[in-house]
Amino acid sequence: MLVDVPGDIAEWTADARHEETGGRWLAKRFPAEVSEPVRLHVPAKRYLLATDAGYFAKLSPASVITLKLQGGPMAAHEVAEFEAEPFYKDAVRVRQWTIKARWRD
Repeated sequence: MLVDVPGDIAEWTADARHEETGGRWLAKRFPAEVSEPVRLHVPAKRYLLATDAGYFAKLSPASVITLKLQGGPMAAHEVAEFEAEPFYKDAVRVRQWTIKARWRD
C-alpha cells in the first residue's frame, strides 16, 4: 500500500524492506510498543529460523522466497544483537501469532 512492488512474489529480486516502511509509518501514528514490533518482524523471522528448528516448516511459500532476499537465518552474532533490541520479544510474538492465525484459516 505504501511502496510499489512486483505483483508476483516470484518476480522480486530485491528486499522491499517493508518492515522499515511500515515501522516508520506506524511510528508517526502510534507509540513504540506498536511500531517497533512491526519494524522488527523480519529480523524476528530470521531470529526464529536461527533459534527454532521447526520454524522453517511453518513459513508460507512467499515467506520462504523473501527469506532469501532478507538474509536468511541469523548468524550467532546477529542473534545476540537482536536480543539486545528493547522490543525483540514482542516482535517474536508477532511472528508467532501470524503463524498461528494462518494455520487457523
